Amino acid sequence: MLAFDDQVGAEDTDLVESVQRGASSGGVERGRLLLGSEHTISAFQRFVLGRLRED
Repeated sequence: MLAFDDQVGAEDTDLVESVQRGASSGGVERGRLLLGSEHTISAFQRFVLGRLRED
């Protein structure tokens, strides 16, 4: 189980670092959410936007 955890952790680290390199390259001004799997982030952003509009 520990070997599996190490493998998954290493793969996840590689993936996250790759995404961060891409995001910081300047090739894309901003990203889009995957609404089917990132609904919590989307809901939080809508909450913040609603609060900002109240002022």
